[in-house]
Amino acid sequence: LGAREVAAGQTHRVLLGRESIAAAAVASVLARAHGPHRPGGGGLQPDLTVFDREVEFAKEDAGDPNTSGGNVDGGEPIRIKYDIVGHPKSSFQFAVVFPFHPSTPDRPAEVTLIREYIQGANAMGYSLPTGSFDAQKHGSLLDVAKDEMAEEARLEGGAMLPLMKDEAHAGFIESKWCANRFKPFLCVDPSESTSPPARDVEEFSIQIERMGLDELRRVMYGGNMMVPSIIGAQMALDYLEGAGMLAARGVEGG
Repeated sequence: LGAREVAAGQTHRVLLGRESIAAAAVASVLARAHGPHRPGGGGLQPDLTVFDREVEFAKEDAGDPNTSGGNVDGGEPIRIKYDIVGHPKSSFQFAVVFPFHPSTPDRPAEVTLIREYIQGANAMGYSLPTGSFDAQKHGSLLDVAKDEMAEEARLEGGAMLPLMKDEAHAGFIESKWCANRFKPFLCVDPSESTSPPARDVEEFSIQIERMGLDELRRVMYGGNMMVPSIIGAQMALDYLEGAGMLAARGVEGG
């Protein structure tokens, strides 16, 4: 609770921001109905929480004649109530990791993807290994990326690199109405794990698929891949191309 002002230069100055956890019964119903929500398609702690956020916008921003319901004549402040979802138990953070297998004399470059049941779509879909931050296990999202690659893709080792240039940035916003943020990572040349950790019960449907880059691009733009994973995959491909680790498209694609 309390007043706050957004940094100068923002379109709106927020004069009042109020946020409270919705009734426990609502969160409980959501958890029972949908099970653990997993941002980006990866393993996450359960308890998808619904927040009520009421925001009052400065009156100079409230007089847009094209805004339905705005007080155009008086220019009075506008208060709007929003529903926000997120995972406070994971500090609203998760990671996605792109496991890249460089080309060899015997095969073109490949990537490992996860195919699993997506409860929101009630269908199978694709993602990169993805999972949430757990303060009891992880010191950073880099640790999350390593753990999820081992748990979901059964891979370990390799060179793990963050793909966001500004490491102090909070991460990509998962969606407009979600408080969760994610950071993408690239792992170059991981190997099969000799003793992979156990998976969570809701991960029973996971299938590991290793594919060439042309097939990856078809999956990315085919409509059945989680959006955070598409972003992570595109950033990884851009990095690899810039580093000279990819041949021309259509030759190295597989």
